[in-house]
Amino acid sequence: QAESALSVMTKLVAKWPKLAGAHHAMSLLALRFGNNDLAYSSALEAARLEPANKDHRMLLVGVLIKQGKISESGVEFDKLAKGDAKAADLRMGYAKLLLESEQRDAARVELKQVLKDKPDYADARFALGVLAYNDHDYDEADQQFRKLLDGKRAMDAAYQLGRVEEARKNYDKALAYYAKVNTGAVAVD
Repeated sequence: QAESALSVMTKLVAKWPKLAGAHHAMSLLALRFGNNDLAYSSALEAARLEPANKDHRMLLVGVLIKQGKISESGVEFDKLAKGDAKAADLRMGYAKLLLESEQRDAARVELKQVLKDKPDYADARFALGVLAYNDHDYDEADQQFRKLLDGKRAMDAAYQLGRVEEARKNYDKALAYYAKVNTGAVAVD
């Protein structure tokens, strides 16, 4: 199945070699089937053909991460985000790609930069809290989640604070946080 799909895509790219979207699609398909070298060359070509297209360039960043070339992905990402009004959103996407590839330390650096640029970015703060919790840094997790209690992630934050207190063996505090969770995916019945 992979070979036939890649074969069809190769024919399409050969027919339209100047079409950046074809190279982008080839890169995505190659990633899906684990051909990271083809994914890289295709993403690179898409970005070369349409250098202003952020989707092509972000795909290239993702392929570099998938190849384990974290520092190269950072250089490429910095070029992409430089001067962009939505740099925090792009950086959050980059952090997610790093997390998906188990690059926790690099992701943490990016998440902190997101919060430096945009202190009210709830998803970045939540991700930092989860990272801290998973690292058993309950003080840091507590600090991040508490900052979310008055915003759109309040229920998620209360639930996570319950987990923090449970990990600290403060069961009464944990129950008090869990009791606050009355809506959303983590609602306690």
